[in-house]
Amino acid sequence: MFNKLLLLILTLISCNFFTLADINNQVQIENGKIEGIYNKDRSIAIFKGIPYAKAPINNLRWKKPQKLENWDNIKYTVVDSDGCIQNRVKGDKLPWTKEFLHQGLVSEDCLYLNIWAPVKSKKELPVIIYLHGGGFVEGSTNIAIYDGENLAKQDVIFVSFNYRLGIFGMMAHPSLTKEEGKSGNYTFYDQIAAIQWVKNNIKQFGGNPNNITLLGQSAGANSIMLLNASPLTRNLYNKAIMLSAPGTTISDYGIHPTDNIQYNLSDVEKKFSNWATKFNYLTLDSLRAAPALELLANFTEDTPFKGAVIDGEFLPDTVTNLYKNQSANKIDIMAGTVWDERGSEKEYNVITINELHDYIDKFYPKNKDRVFNFYQPTNNLEARENYKKLLRDQNNYAMQWLANQRISSTHNANYLYVLKRAIPWPEHGTFGAFHSSDLPYFLNNLDKLDRPWTENDININQSFINYMINFVKTGEPNDKNSNWKPFKKNGFILCFDEIIGPCPKIDIDILDMISHRDN
Repeated sequence: MFNKLLLLILTLISCNFFTLADINNQVQIENGKIEGIYNKDRSIAIFKGIPYAKAPINNLRWKKPQKLENWDNIKYTVVDSDGCIQNRVKGDKLPWTKEFLHQGLVSEDCLYLNIWAPVKSKKELPVIIYLHGGGFVEGSTNIAIYDGENLAKQDVIFVSFNYRLGIFGMMAHPSLTKEEGKSGNYTFYDQIAAIQWVKNNIKQFGGNPNNITLLGQSAGANSIMLLNASPLTRNLYNKAIMLSAPGTTISDYGIHPTDNIQYNLSDVEKKFSNWATKFNYLTLDSLRAAPALELLANFTEDTPFKGAVIDGEFLPDTVTNLYKNQSANKIDIMAGTVWDERGSEKEYNVITINELHDYIDKFYPKNKDRVFNFYQPTNNLEARENYKKLLRDQNNYAMQWLANQRISSTHNANYLYVLKRAIPWPEHGTFGAFHSSDLPYFLNNLDKLDRPWTENDININQSFINYMINFVKTGEPNDKNSNWKPFKKNGFILCFDEIIGPCPKIDIDILDMISHRDN
């Protein structure tokens, strides 16, 4: 009896102090066995180039992602896949240096994902799924700043994936609609397929399929806004983090982004039908037979549309109406913007008084005197600074407006932030805290950029990571030493700068003035 009791006690102790299951670099998933590699200290198992759907080539071009067939032999998943078809970049495209950009090969055979998983864990780990940015026309998993090893060392599983871009992800056409009953949104159907794959398989990597957080930046954040509204994503994930959230990005959907991010299917069909005729693609067969790079070149020359369509399935209605009807996903959100979202634009640091007049005339035609009087410059130098202030006020308003939309629909917590700190970059200081500059801090990858980082940067990085990992694990960003309050109307927003603390509130009259911008 004593020996049995002792054995039971030792068993319980072992369960509490040793791993429940060590993750090997060989994993059995639903379609077969895969083998990855370890990082240098063998604390993280890394799997790159795991297929999550069939290659969307030939007759599968412009079809929803198709389920994979099973394989018998071990599939070696040790190198990044090609990026989806896009214009290749070599080197830098300032302010984005090569670490922010896809530098590798491209292919239509691109529906793959990467996983970084801690080797040892005492319990199922929370999962982060990263949706890359790139304006829906560029980006991939194979980008230095997106590497997941440093985040995985925080006791989470990090997943990134490719999705179809440009004409391959956005095409809607009458012939496609006739074939399938609807067309368009292939980008977003890919995203859903990847998230569903993770939901189905992540337990094999030590992950908790019931604790999944989406993390998206720029186009990835725009995607999350759409995914949250779609009825196809119910119960697929539990929380979301949106960096450069819709309405604050250089891809301008206006300050009321849920009104402008989607279009009627018939309108988009007409745009692409006219585009196809212009380039002499007169049948669906000719479109599917066209070389991918030829289609890319023609789409780059004349871009008829980028975005989502109301197709009756992915989006049964506008995002605005789906929020109003309280049918959006009821999840907690962390969202934010950077101080100089449009710092990459040429006019950002050279705008004149007359050009500021033109901007206000264009976007505030019914309110231009009030707006111009408030941002009134006396010289061109003041015009540049006041233009920046106007853009920042618009971004702040849009972020708050979208949070209020979510709160009124779901009543869930929303945690908002602004990153004011610019990456230290003496050679290019005029870019400021440019679009995407929060990524090294949020993804814990300061070591992937050769910059003169300071103690302040390290502090911001650590603060971001602490807040984010707490949020990913529990839905609550705070620990006993912090107090990031959920946002309420014109309420708390956390600023990351020389000092990390509450952002100054914008006067209610300024928000009212900004709200009358014509989209």
